[in-house]
This record gives sequence, C-alpha cells and structure tokens, in this order.
Amino acid sequence: MKGFSILGLIFLIAGELFAQQPGYSIKGTLKGLGNQMVYLSNKAGGYSNATKLNVVDSCYSKNDAFLFEGIIAEPDFYSIEIPLLNIGWQTFILENTEYTIIGQIDSLNRAEVRGGAQQSAYLDYKIRVEKPFNKKYFFYRKKIEENKNVELYKDSLNNLLRIFNHDFLSWIKTNSDMFIGLDELYSYAGMKMLTDSTQRAAFNLLSPELKRRGIEKGLDVRIRGGLKVGDYLPDFTMEDISGQKVTLSASYRKYVLVDFWASWCAPCIEELNKIGKWYNKENSLDFEIIGVSVDVDRSNWISALEKYKYPWIQVSDLMGSSSDFFNRCGIRSIPHNFLVDQNGQIVRVNINSEQLHQFLKEKHCY
Repeated sequence: MKGFSILGLIFLIAGELFAQQPGYSIKGTLKGLGNQMVYLSNKAGGYSNATKLNVVDSCYSKNDAFLFEGIIAEPDFYSIEIPLLNIGWQTFILENTEYTIIGQIDSLNRAEVRGGAQQSAYLDYKIRVEKPFNKKYFFYRKKIEENKNVELYKDSLNNLLRIFNHDFLSWIKTNSDMFIGLDELYSYAGMKMLTDSTQRAAFNLLSPELKRRGIEKGLDVRIRGGLKVGDYLPDFTMEDISGQKVTLSASYRKYVLVDFWASWCAPCIEELNKIGKWYNKENSLDFEIIGVSVDVDRSNWISALEKYKYPWIQVSDLMGSSSDFFNRCGIRSIPHNFLVDQNGQIVRVNINSEQLHQFLKEKHCY
C-alpha cells in the first residue's frame, strides 16, 4: 500500500508539472467565417508545390470564432488557413503565450494578430525595415527594366541597398533573440541584397539558440553561397518509390551525380531528358545517378517517374524545400546538382548534360 501511494504521488507530481507547462492559445474572430474548418499550419507561405504543408491542428469555428491551444518547442512561423473558402492565409510568429486574431473573412491576410514578443518584433521589423526597403526596391527595379534613366536609378538602387544593409544589421543588433531576424537572414543568405560581410556579421550577432537553429537549416552554408567544389556532400538516407531506404554513402561509385528536381520543374525535366538519352545507351558501373525529388505530393512524383522512366535511382522525403538534406546543401532553387567522387567529395556543381557526358568520357567511365 505504501509503495502504491509513492507511485501515485510521482504520477500526480508529473501530471501537475505537465499541466503547468506554458502553452499557447489563439483566440480568433473573423467576421463572416461562420462555422468552418480552420487549420493551424506551421508553414508560413500557405499552400505551395515546393513547401510541405504541415497541419498542426484543426478546429471548427462557431459563429465566426475559433480557438487553438497547445505547446510548441520554439518560436516559428505559423499560419491560419481556411482551405475550403480559398481565401489565402494569415501568417504570424507563434510562441507559447496568448494570441488574438481579429479580422474579416474576405481579408484574412489583413487580420490583426496580437500576442507575444516574437510577433511584436515581426511587426516592428516589417514596419521599420522590410516595407521601406521593398517599396523603393521594386520601384527602382521596374524603372531600370523599363530603361528609364537607368544610371540614375542604378545609383538610387545601390544607395538603397547600402541603407538596407545598415538598417538590417542595426535591427539584428538590438533584436538578436528574435526569430524574424533568423528567418530573414536565411531568406537573404547567398543573395546580393545583403553583402557577404553583412550576412556574416548578422549571423554572428544572433543568439546562441538562433545560431543553432540556423546551422541545422544550413544557414552557414547558404551564407557562403552553398556547397562548392572540394566540399563533402552530407550523407543522407531516403526512400525510393518502393519504400526501400537508399543511403548516399552506400551508393558511391567512381562518380555519383546527385540531382535535385521536381515534377513541376520544367528546366529540371528538360535537362534530365538530355541525360537520359545517353545514359540509357552507355550505362557504366563506374557512374551512378541519384535523383532527389523536392516534390511534396507523392502522386505527382510517381506520375512524373512513370512518364519519363528515368532508369536511375530516385528518392524523396516528400518534404519539398523543407527537406533537411536540401537545406544542409544550401540550395536556393532547382535544378541543382552535385557530382561527387567515391569519397563523397564534390568535383562539379550544376554540371549540365553535355559537360557531364564529356567529363565521364575523360575519366574513362565510358
């Protein structure tokens, strides 16, 4: 009896500790919503063919109101979506605190979201840094494309970029633990709008926790422009279309082409079809291709493979651009490929069909 009481006390304490964990609550009111299924997703961009939709929770609204409650491990972008109404989404940064969302169903993306220091920092960043930059940037770009006072607008654009670099870095300095800083740096990493020195300085200013998250997503690789010749490609294990696990390091030949593509990527398919013409005729034991699809819809992936009948290994984790391997490689867009040797060291990046064929002949793989 005594043992039972102690055990019961342990479970009681554990239950109380769990109950005391701080969580989030999202109380929403959207005029005109009525009674509808509402989704909470942690994919900020809404539905896309390149990003995995990850629905965290769902509920039915009642008389325009809805409620979500739960616990998350760390702040991140989430979105409220009502797919059946096809009205878009509202994005915000969620953390474990109370939120309110107030708006109208016909303008969901303009609904007011309040709650938490992370969301407040997000709104502050948009007002102080993002909006002033975007408004002028796209105006100058349009004028340059229209060939109107090109030199004048180029000078204006360059000056704007200098101001943006200064403002971005200044904002990070005073908000080093705010998730929006990490997310924006990840978006701009490897691009020309932020200079290399600004990107490195901003990364070094991030809090240790945000640095950890950035490295896990390959931010450090992105900042230096992605993996390059001489680097080693990260190993990975993914499933092929039959569900069999394929590991890169177990597939090494003299050379392996790791090619990122998707069923919706026309330039990818065009280049792969060119490779298929000579690969079919001159297959070699010294060379292998592993196609890594960044599709998120399995049926689209399978349909493309059935249509084009590529005779090499095909794998996917169906996570799209959210894929861990995709991000660790620092890839910004597809098509993208790496040619690696038998040790996994990169010898070519983004080699096209003709160049690849010639390279393999020179290396006596055919």
